[in-house]
Parts: sequence; structure tokens; C-alpha cells
Amino acid sequence: GVQTCALPIFNLAVALRRLTNQEVCLIDLDLQCGETPVFLDFKPLYTILDLCQGLASLDASFIKGALYAHSSGVHVLPAPLNLEDSETVTAAAFERILELLREMFPYIVIDTSAHLTETALVAVEQASSVYMLTDNMVSSVRALQRSLDTFSRLGIDSQAFRFVLSRSVGRS
Repeated sequence: GVQTCALPIFNLAVALRRLTNQEVCLIDLDLQCGETPVFLDFKPLYTILDLCQGLASLDASFIKGALYAHSSGVHVLPAPLNLEDSETVTAAAFERILELLREMFPYIVIDTSAHLTETALVAVEQASSVYMLTDNMVSSVRALQRSLDTFSRLGIDSQAFRFVLSRSVGRS
């Protein structure tokens, strides 16, 4: 996302779960400032960091045990609890985790940070749909355009991206 939007992303995951009656996994990929546990009012036992540290023995049962099962039916993989742990989650490790999650879940919703990290680029490159959330402030729209320009320079086709106005700011 262009801004941290954990609640709208969670609402999207819940809507997918309800509309399809299929399993949905929400990944908080805002590795430095992920707040999904705060919004959903839970204290995670495991985070994406635990999966990265157990990468050698990672399988479906290990992953399933690390996910938080929210009462909505959405399974949540939180970001690391400590800021300094964010660098431990590498793009290669996330790619492996995502590969396994794709075998387990028909729908995976990923909330990224406002910054284009290598890990976020893995998510964008492997996504079948990309929704970029923004508001109508000039600075937000410019940030969105810079992101699209970066995707273009990296050879990522953004023609199928969808843009969602998450909130309207008056006089913008």
C-alpha cells in the first residue's frame, strides 16, 4: 500500500473470506511498523520472523501453527515484533514462505509498508491482483506516481493495478 492501512486491508481479507467461503491468509508485510495485532487486539505468539528462522524445516503444519486464527476466519501472519528484526526477513525467505502459503490458501492478502522494499517487490511481482490504497492528498498521489514509475523502471507491468481511494481528505 501507499500508506499503512492495516484496517482496510483486514476488511478486504474478511470480505474475501465471507464472499468465497474459502481460506484467507493476511500477511502483515510492513516489517518495521506492522500494527495488525494492535488493530485486531491480539498478542502474537509467532510472527513472520519465526518462519524465517525455521526456513530449513518449513512446511504446511509449521506455518499453520504460526498463524493467528482470527474469529473472522482469516489467518494472520504478523510482522516481527521488534524493529531490528525486520532485516532478518529477506526477500528470498519471504518468497519461500509465500510459495508455501500459496499451496495452503486460495487467497492471500498482503499489507506492505509505504516503502518499496525488496520483500514488497516480491509480493507485487507474484501477485495476481495489486490494489494500491491512497488518499487524495497531493503528497499521497505523488507517492503513488513515484511507486508506479519505479515499477516501470524495474520492468513490472502495472497496467492491471487497481487504485483505491481509502479516504477522502477535504480541500485536497
